[in-house]
Amino acid sequence: MPCLVANQIKKSFGSLQALKGVDLTVESGEIHALLGENGAGKTTLMNILFGLLSPDSGSLDLDGKPYRPESPRDAMAAGVGMVHQHFMLVPTLTVLENILLGENPFSLHRPEESGNRIAERMIDLSFNLPLERRIEDLSVGERQRVEIFKALWRGANLLILDEPTAVLAPQEVEDLFRLLRELKDRGCSILFISHKLEEIQDLCDRVTLLRRGETVGEFEVSQVDRDELTRRLLGRELVSSERDRQGNEVDRPPFLLKPKGGARAKLQGDWTCEVHPGQITAIAGIEGNGQRELAEAVVGVSETDRVSVEVDGSFFPDGSVPRIRAGIGLISEDRQRTGLVPEFTIEENLALKDIGQRPWSKNGWLARSSSRQTAADLIDRFGVHPSEPNRLASELSGGNQQKVVVAREISRDHQLLVAFNPTRGLDVGACETVYEALLGDAKEGAAILLITTELEDALRLADRLYVLFGGRLTEIHREDWIAERLGL
Repeated sequence: MPCLVANQIKKSFGSLQALKGVDLTVESGEIHALLGENGAGKTTLMNILFGLLSPDSGSLDLDGKPYRPESPRDAMAAGVGMVHQHFMLVPTLTVLENILLGENPFSLHRPEESGNRIAERMIDLSFNLPLERRIEDLSVGERQRVEIFKALWRGANLLILDEPTAVLAPQEVEDLFRLLRELKDRGCSILFISHKLEEIQDLCDRVTLLRRGETVGEFEVSQVDRDELTRRLLGRELVSSERDRQGNEVDRPPFLLKPKGGARAKLQGDWTCEVHPGQITAIAGIEGNGQRELAEAVVGVSETDRVSVEVDGSFFPDGSVPRIRAGIGLISEDRQRTGLVPEFTIEENLALKDIGQRPWSKNGWLARSSSRQTAADLIDRFGVHPSEPNRLASELSGGNQQKVVVAREISRDHQLLVAFNPTRGLDVGACETVYEALLGDAKEGAAILLITTELEDALRLADRLYVLFGGRLTEIHREDWIAERLGL
């Protein structure tokens, strides 16, 4: 008997039809992948399965019985657990306290008794988590395991994982996969949402493909290769962008980046990062080692760190406004906080940093015709969906919001572009669009600083490679550009 059956699930938000009739079957004791382009409806479907949204029509069956959760509490009571990409934990509380949150208050008043029961269950499930430690003191991988155990502790037989490897180092990904295989062997069903085809092929038994709100196929993973999955996913062949390892000869001095230190600074040491015009300089590293601080400091928006930017003996002024005006751009990882204004339209977000300039404005007035056409051209080039320029950014999926940020920054005049995790949350087709845009930008003479936790992106695109660890930067010689040797 299947664990979960979703039949012709439909859901609309106003005029936007997010799900047009999705079918999904997850067998008992299998790891089932859900794969789709940005905006395909994966998040909407997950939210329906977990009781955060109600479908407009269609039916759900769980373990052979009708299933219609009205809230996450209903879903958990029925045996459905979900681990979100952004963890739902309280950083200042301990592992034990987080596990007990939301349970019977009696459990919180008898922590020792509850802790003993939880410790026994952890041993039974092969979890090794320090119950007394605070969440804020754990690694990202440990925090994720807390979320997984919390769902299992509450009786989950179906575990939904939303992009679970997005913030993990390769070693942590291996640990996660080992755990998921053990849970599968114990009879747990797992719905695994990912953009990474190699992970799906390594871990999953079957895969369901979504495209534009519809199911377009269900396959045994062992019966399809990566190219076939990509073709089925995108509905077309994918042409990969390849890096010219010689870079581009641009007769201009490099940008020299140096940390200024400070009492609260995350960036430490006496190092210099060279970012050459016409090249992509990549900085790789595991999340939490100063990547965000470096990206924000170069653009001048960091609250804790400052980085000097020097070219041929001249220094860029401090502060975000003068640095942006001087030609430093940022593709922000945090599209919600620093990349977009969700209440603005796509067109307004694309024009955000150049609202007083052509083609967005003319003689101090908004040039509606040329503005709308420019926005439409960028939307088409970067494959943003929905494609109407007057759509609010808040109506887009996370991946499509990221496409808007990338489109805006690539299209602006700039000397130095900081690209911070530019492909996070993007499907394989959108990743290729970003790769092509960054390579094209470098070819035209821009200096690209790629700061990424995706080692594949760094190795594929870089002319120069650094590793950031503990706020300190180290350049890596080309003969050491091997994932296992880098230890990331």
